[in-house]
Amino acid sequence: MYIGLRHKRVTGEDYQDFIEEFIMACKARYGSHVLMHFEDFGNHTAFGLLNKYINNTCCFNDDIQGTASVALAGILGSLRITNNKISDHTFVFLGAGEANLG
Repeated sequence: MYIGLRHKRVTGEDYQDFIEEFIMACKARYGSHVLMHFEDFGNHTAFGLLNKYINNTCCFNDDIQGTASVALAGILGSLRITNNKISDHTFVFLGAGEANLG
């Protein structure tokens, strides 16, 4: 049962303004190196936010970057264990997270 606010989702400029205000408030309260974790944002919104804030805010989206980082960690770990080089292998990513890139 949903007990939150019952209104239409804010979009457009109002949404962008809200996100900006929230990020600035977090930086003011916790410092400029606070990590902003964009959780469960859709592709279009998540890529837009990451592109907008990449140069001035420590930010991360688990759907886009998380799956790829876990896949890369597994690959690097297996290479270390087997004493192989990454250049000796070919990798194909298919459906790796929201972004499908790694």
